[in-house]
Amino acid sequence: MTEPNDDRPSPTASEPPVGQPPEKRLFGLQTDPLIFLTAVGFITIFVAGTIAFGAGARNLYGSVSSALMDNFAWLYIGGVSAIFVFLLVLFVSPFGKLKLGDDDDKPEYSTPIWFGMLFAAGLGATLMFWGAAEPLHHAYNPPRGDLEPMSFEAIEQAFEFTYYHFAAHMWVVFALPGLALGYFIYKRKMPERISSVFSPLLKG
Repeated sequence: MTEPNDDRPSPTASEPPVGQPPEKRLFGLQTDPLIFLTAVGFITIFVAGTIAFGAGARNLYGSVSSALMDNFAWLYIGGVSAIFVFLLVLFVSPFGKLKLGDDDDKPEYSTPIWFGMLFAAGLGATLMFWGAAEPLHHAYNPPRGDLEPMSFEAIEQAFEFTYYHFAAHMWVVFALPGLALGYFIYKRKMPERISSVFSPLLKG
């Protein structure tokens, strides 16, 4: 007795997971038309405006940058610190045990190996180059602009900024988007792109 012939095509990597609607495509690309066209339109208008207005655009961007540094520098440090506290709370909460993958998946690497890969990727190249370049840059160009370049106070401030950038706060900037992407890609089985993180908002 022969087995019945199954003419159904085998699933491919580009097909959506079971239970999800087929993904919209534009020009054959695996992308959402609304997101793609909105992003392209914004970039086109921004670049065209910058080229058209030249010096005026440069002065405008400089003024906006200075205003942000003068009035909202506290928000940068305070915001990253608040996210750091949020991640700690998330870690000790029941959500900290959530697996970024299927419930029956097994880790491909042990915890020490995983930590080593993260540390090398996050700090390896950074320390090799910026470990020396960043404090020198800040010493010659004091971030707050209120000190004499290469003075003792400027060097002290340069190391303060460098230690801040290389300490726990740097990992906060990596961890939050990494967790968001990991959840939506490996738990929710969504496409590997930044817009997947905003799918609850984009899809209402």
